[in-house]
Amino acid sequence: MTRLPAFLFVPLLLLTGLVASLQAAKDSIPPLAKETGRIIVYRDALMSPQKQPAVLLDGTEISPIKTRTYFQIDRPAGNYAFALSGEPAAPININLTPGQTVYICVNVHNSADGSTELYPKITDKTTATRELSACKYAPPENALAAPVPQRPLRVLLTFKGHDFDEEAFFAMWDAWQKQGLLTYTRCPLPDEAARLEPSATDNYDVIVMYDMVLDISPEQQQTLLALLKKGIGVISLHHNLAAHEKWPVWSEIIGGKFLHGTETIGGKTYEKSVYEHDVWMKIGVTDPRQPITRGVESFYIYDETYGKTYHAPDIVPVLTTDRAGNDREIAWTHWFGNSPVFYFQLGHNSRAWTHPLYQKILLQGMRWTADEAAQRHTAAGR
Repeated sequence: MTRLPAFLFVPLLLLTGLVASLQAAKDSIPPLAKETGRIIVYRDALMSPQKQPAVLLDGTEISPIKTRTYFQIDRPAGNYAFALSGEPAAPININLTPGQTVYICVNVHNSADGSTELYPKITDKTTATRELSACKYAPPENALAAPVPQRPLRVLLTFKGHDFDEEAFFAMWDAWQKQGLLTYTRCPLPDEAARLEPSATDNYDVIVMYDMVLDISPEQQQTLLALLKKGIGVISLHHNLAAHEKWPVWSEIIGGKFLHGTETIGGKTYEKSVYEHDVWMKIGVTDPRQPITRGVESFYIYDETYGKTYHAPDIVPVLTTDRAGNDREIAWTHWFGNSPVFYFQLGHNSRAWTHPLYQKILLQGMRWTADEAAQRHTAAGR
């Protein structure tokens, strides 16, 4: 039998031990559930061991990250914001897909004044595998690190009445459907306005309105009002603020109106609304605890301004802007009948639709309206 030289024994033993320890760590992590993705968080540096910031995912505290440890966060496919509590670094936006593993290393930065800051950074699999060999698996403390199963949202999507890049717009919805986040049905108006009737709640959780039709028949209006009285989630997007010009109740439904001319509402006269294409806008968040804006901080987006629009007195602002030419309130929540409404002004073209925070806000807005409508149904015993 051939014997290995003595000088090879030590490296071989070390390699064997490393492989064994990595296998043991791998075995300790629960298997990834179907249709979910995984985030591996680790911290291999020993510097500033006294600092143990909590990992935040969409503003929810998952677990503190200690030196030379790592843990996993499993979530359904979708967009998430990753941050560290008490640290100044901006959140990382993660687009998680089914079966994907994203590696995030918590690094250390020493400032000139001697202070230490921690910041997260996405790393590649090869680098992460090497650095994880120095870390010990520590299960996350919060049960929310496990995936939260959610039934895909059932969406009825209205459109027509205004030109837009249909291929790019529907590509976003097709991608979400492929990811299992939702199923959606296209509903061109006014051709298929008959879909907007009370039994729609049997097939849909949310109506997303991206149309700008100027009118539907009086019978269709009454049917839609009956649906909203029954209760369903409602999302009104962008130019939908200018829809149903001949139906005064529409501004009461969505909580606002883009005015095509001088108009009197509630005894007050408003001038014609204005707009401007293709400008940079800074968007602010009024309440980061609101589920629609969970994990979202202020951001910039290239979009279209709306100014001098009518706002109902009972809307609750969710997003604001200080961009000249645009009204301060750029997104709000509102109730009409038993239907929660979220109006979201952004979304003129693909520059907005592909923005990760636009998608995050819209997805969370749909989930919020669906959940609120479901809770109202439960409370009413329906």
